Amino acid sequence: MTFDQFFKQMIRDFLKGCEIFPDTPVGKLPLKIDLIIKCPKKATGPVAISILETHFAPINLFEYKSSHDLPKKQDLAKLMGYLGLYCDQHEVGLDEIPAKFSLWYIAAKYPVFLGELLNEQIIVETGTPGLYQLQVPFLCPYFVLVINELEIIEENLPLLLLSSGEPLKNTIRMMDQKGIIQPSKLEKYLRLAYVMNYEVLGKMTEMERLLPESVRRSIKLLIQDIGLREVIEQIGLDEVIKVIGRDEVIKAIGLDEMIKTVGLDEVIKAVGLDKVEKALRKLKKRPK
Repeated sequence: MTFDQFFKQMIRDFLKGCEIFPDTPVGKLPLKIDLIIKCPKKATGPVAISILETHFAPINLFEYKSSHDLPKKQDLAKLMGYLGLYCDQHEVGLDEIPAKFSLWYIAAKYPVFLGELLNEQIIVETGTPGLYQLQVPFLCPYFVLVINELEIIEENLPLLLLSSGEPLKNTIRMMDQKGIIQPSKLEKYLRLAYVMNYEVLGKMTEMERLLPESVRRSIKLLIQDIGLREVIEQIGLDEVIKVIGRDEVIKAIGLDEMIKTVGLDEVIKAVGLDKVEKALRKLKKRPK
């Protein structure tokens, strides 16, 4: 699961009552809208995402930029183009757009270009921290949401688990102080945030209190969710082994797969030469 898929799956889990369409092809070229949410009625779920639901139209088109992306101001225009292509594809007239659509550009971190657009009054603040709106005339509401600027309150969970750096650490502190760990889906995304942001969260004692055993018990599931390479890249092979033990790692994913993924030298450092030699002997005996 990439960072983008983390966002899309989270939206699917927490906006029950809405139809979710990730990576929707539009137009004749291989163009895809990151996410479309059709929400004719109020969404229901274990945790409300009110900052979205309050401003939803019946059809909402999203462009999402994770903390690992480099947002460009041209992305804002691209989403407008996607609206036109979507309307052409579904035979929606100009007169229908204002009542049917809203556009959402969501960035995990503050985009460099946003200050310039604010100075030029092309985009304006809404009064809600992290939420901005297109000011120039357009056919439907167009919002820009910066997750790292959201207020650190329960109401903004689980979006805050997509934040980074200090905002993410402050989110974990807030959850620890209030004892927030339910519902179970929130725990799942807390585990994912932990692995994907290990350099930031790995040594926080609050994480140990929130998930004293869950991360250790769930490392196999995390490998299945986001892939072995992603887990190792985020927290390192040594740390994976520390969490559940060398033998458990080998049992869960196989030493031969570890060698293919991270290379022979790294595996030797992590598990020892004897284990690697044994695995290589097994590989040689396999029929081709």
